[in-house]
Amino acid sequence: MIFSQTLGGAVAVAIGQAIFRQELLKNIIKFTPGIDPNLVINLGASNIQKGLPAEYLAGVRQAYNDAIGTAFYVGVAFAAAGTISACMMEWKNLKGVAEEQQRNKESAPSSDAQREENPQQLPGIRKVEEEAVEKNDLD
Repeated sequence: MIFSQTLGGAVAVAIGQAIFRQELLKNIIKFTPGIDPNLVINLGASNIQKGLPAEYLAGVRQAYNDAIGTAFYVGVAFAAAGTISACMMEWKNLKGVAEEQQRNKESAPSSDAQREENPQQLPGIRKVEEEAVEKNDLD
């Protein structure tokens, strides 16, 4: 369970990052055609005001905004898939299952009692016992 949660989180982050980067590249070209998209990505979100001319800031902000919105769809999709799969799980009371197993274990007859009650159930053992009794009678 923990392995699945950890792996799922790592995969979701990688997918979200890939989608964010691709959308950011596409949106920078769309909103600010006169600037190199790799320059914006290398600057990072916290340095765009210092490293870019003022005329490009509005377009770059819009590109970041749209890219982040698209990346959040990945999280929404994973949350929806998790909710749907959780709703399809069977609810099982583990305490009740453990009590039932304990009752079954206590009520199961031992092998000696089982042989006395139903000798036909274990014919091989019954035959060996009869032969042993006959041999003792002959001696």
